[in-house]
Amino acid sequence: MNRLGIVVLYDAEGILDRYVEALLSSLQDEIQEYVILINGYLEDESVGRLKRYTTKIYIRENLGFDAGAYKDAFLKFIPRNIWKSYDEIVLMNDTFFGPVISMKEVWKLFESDHVDFWGITRHPRQKLSDGSIVVESHIQSYFLVIKSRLITSRYFLEFWERLSYPLTYQEAVRNFEIEFSVFFESKGFCGKSLMDLKEGIALGEKTENPCFYSYELLKEYQVPFLKKKFLNLESPIYANMMDALEYIEKKTDYNTKLIWESLFRLSKEKRNWSVFSYEKLEKFYLGHTRIYIYGAGKYGKNLQRYFQYRRWDYECFLVSEHADEFSNCVNFKDVNITLVDGIILALGRKAFEEVYPVLRREVSEAQLMIPDYM
Repeated sequence: MNRLGIVVLYDAEGILDRYVEALLSSLQDEIQEYVILINGYLEDESVGRLKRYTTKIYIRENLGFDAGAYKDAFLKFIPRNIWKSYDEIVLMNDTFFGPVISMKEVWKLFESDHVDFWGITRHPRQKLSDGSIVVESHIQSYFLVIKSRLITSRYFLEFWERLSYPLTYQEAVRNFEIEFSVFFESKGFCGKSLMDLKEGIALGEKTENPCFYSYELLKEYQVPFLKKKFLNLESPIYANMMDALEYIEKKTDYNTKLIWESLFRLSKEKRNWSVFSYEKLEKFYLGHTRIYIYGAGKYGKNLQRYFQYRRWDYECFLVSEHADEFSNCVNFKDVNITLVDGIILALGRKAFEEVYPVLRREVSEAQLMIPDYM
């Protein structure tokens, strides 16, 4: 099997994290050649490390997200006779960690199955209450494998030629990720996901993005990848992601230090990835004798789950009113905060703007860790 991997990378600071190298190394037995497309900029040292895997590295304007990069790969960077010569082409980006488990069985599953393109997860069709379709069922595109029958068809080139460079993330999802499955299935090609081949277990009735159930995907479907964007402390599925990380550490050989290196860097750099910095959080925790978490809502519960993962202690949740001792919540007015104590404001913007001025009258600035709203 002769495979080409087209890899799209983007980093606002132009830095290549080590988890990307681990991904490329892990797939080298299955992917014979890489072409790497860098959206925007990558520092020289990082480009040098990529040259261990290929000399075919193209730096392009950050136009059209991954979809625009793939379009340029097929229409500008790779000659048509070259990309048509491969048995399979793998499209992938750097939005996930892994593979956390071996992919050998995954490749075998799709070698024996009659399929023209495949991926790891399938987003289910979503409908409104009136029956109108909001999202068509589709293979998610962070890891997408395309077989020869589709590659050499006239429809493949047609798809890329008619694709406009997306101007927004939502447009990229609609016109590339969703449309890829819809368009090619309408032309008679068969697309499947790893989830489809194991249909009926765990997530059979779910209608949300399957990546919201990362722990279940890993445990029940043996999905080898973990999406990066859900690992910030504002994530609505943070607890599930922590369950997945703990499973990886207990049941696999994947080095999760690679994950945390990237997360610490991302949350440190102010680029709308998270309003809570893992690095600042660690320094704050180590710099105070007792820690209180102000707020017992989504952010507070996510912070509690991170503390549990790190085996850190905290005194209790602090709230402005409606203290509930059974939920380990105490009214701020009823707690004696000393000079060696620290308070983490785990609050959304609106609540933060109400609470922060009150706390500043009661404790010093050094005793507060605040989200990056200011």
